[in-house]
Amino acid sequence: MKIKVRKSSNADLRRNLSRRKIELEAALIESQFSAIDIVNPAEAYLDPETGEMWLPLGMGSNVDVLTLPFRNEGELRLIRQRARITALKNPYAKNLLNSIAAFTVGKGHKYQVTPKKGINPDSSTMAKRVSKQVQKWLDALLRLNKWGKRQRQTVWRYHRDGEVFIRLFFQEDGFTLFRFVEPAEIFTPGHLSGEANCTFGIETDPEDVETPENYFINEDKVGAEEIQHRKANVDLNMKRGLSTLFTIREHLDRALKLLRNMSITVANQTAISTIRHHKATGKQVQSFAAKAAVASQYNKRTGKDQLQGSNPPGAVVDLVDGKTRYEFPAGGLNAASPVQVLSAELRAIASSMSWPEFMIGSDSSNANYSSTMVAENPAVKSIETEQSDHVADDLELLWAAVENAVNVGRLPPEALTLIEIEVESPIIVARNPKDKADTDQTLNTMRVKSPQTIAAECGLDYAQEQANFNEHDDLNLDAGALDGPVTGEAVPASDGDIAKTALNGAQVTALMAVLAQAAGGMIPVESVKPIIQASFPGLDDSTIDRIVTPLQGFKAKPAKPLAIAA
Repeated sequence: MKIKVRKSSNADLRRNLSRRKIELEAALIESQFSAIDIVNPAEAYLDPETGEMWLPLGMGSNVDVLTLPFRNEGELRLIRQRARITALKNPYAKNLLNSIAAFTVGKGHKYQVTPKKGINPDSSTMAKRVSKQVQKWLDALLRLNKWGKRQRQTVWRYHRDGEVFIRLFFQEDGFTLFRFVEPAEIFTPGHLSGEANCTFGIETDPEDVETPENYFINEDKVGAEEIQHRKANVDLNMKRGLSTLFTIREHLDRALKLLRNMSITVANQTAISTIRHHKATGKQVQSFAAKAAVASQYNKRTGKDQLQGSNPPGAVVDLVDGKTRYEFPAGGLNAASPVQVLSAELRAIASSMSWPEFMIGSDSSNANYSSTMVAENPAVKSIETEQSDHVADDLELLWAAVENAVNVGRLPPEALTLIEIEVESPIIVARNPKDKADTDQTLNTMRVKSPQTIAAECGLDYAQEQANFNEHDDLNLDAGALDGPVTGEAVPASDGDIAKTALNGAQVTALMAVLAQAAGGMIPVESVKPIIQASFPGLDDSTIDRIVTPLQGFKAKPAKPLAIAA
């Protein structure tokens, strides 16, 4: 029996030598370095797609490990860095953060100092005087700290980093400066690393992890009374917050990659208007490609020059494959299909926060603003809840500043007991302006809602608007005295102040309705004057008589029937 021996070709010999060389080099490296330098023992716990660490089974019931994605300050720092990069480079993440800040803060909350409700009537005069004094001081404090811009940055940091550190610098002139502290500056000093109540840069009560006693800023100890710490997306007994972008970062990255791939694919497809195939030999193909190339680059893997071309808009690409035919790539382009996938990714991001999709992708085609931002919508509830949280935190800062102003004598001690600070946040619910105006007018007539509250909801200063009305009335009176009325005689106001007797549109309508009923015989003419006196106490008797007297013997003319063409 003959055995055939396969002869090795030169290519086989080269492959075998190359493989043997690699094996010898690997053995040499392993002899010089320990296995820990070659093999990562944590590789088994890494997610193959994201590269993030999995939690090994059987790690016990350590609360930090099971409830947080970070177990130490290093892992927290890495999560924060990734979130900041995402917020900086991903347009969807930036739009999300901008939307949250815009809806939560808007142009900035409005603050009004008022006497405290339920105080002793004997203290009401003092409370009003102190309220005006504190209001003037508060306005100056907000301007000093650029409060509106600081509020928006607070909300941005709150969601980007998962936490906000604000340090209070109490000044001797009675004001307080509020300044941000970077989360990376809060860490535990090395000599306290073994202390159970000193972790993540915060020293807490040994018996209560929710009560901070000190913060370590670049290893300097600062009392908790000088630091406000706002945490997001964690339980109250957790020392540090977690970025809102942590749970949605993968969706944001995929959405951006999908958008990039869509753009590149569509750009390339639409740039080539026609693919023209030709019949040719191998040498003709090489010659044809060399003439069409605009540049060449050496390929180390193949050892040959690789020709490169360009496809300007409307280009015609020539291919040599033995057949003559034409193709039109743009004809089979379906750009809508990837857009549906992108929209699904954005909806997944929005659903994690109970926010509408247009706050991330700025696309309101699926749900417009007026139908989404209604009182019972989850998005409105979510935003209003966040507004409430930030309002409470802001008031905590402002009251600390008030206390400092009292301690240094800038404000009277009564500022701590007789006044309160009311906060107005941006209105989230979409409203019809006319319906709201009618509702406000009805509530005001019922004496349920004051003009001051209505003005505040409209973003107006009630006192300033009244001053503007008085100035307007004075100008009109001056013009009337100089030029005289256009027709008829001027009716003087009882106190010389037209604002006290002038009727608004609703009151004029109501008065005309009473007069129409009297003229139509539905109510006695003698009852009109008492009705007007009871309903419009601002009108004097002479004015009422001039309105009612013409009704005596007045008969309404019957309306002429409309002529209808045959």
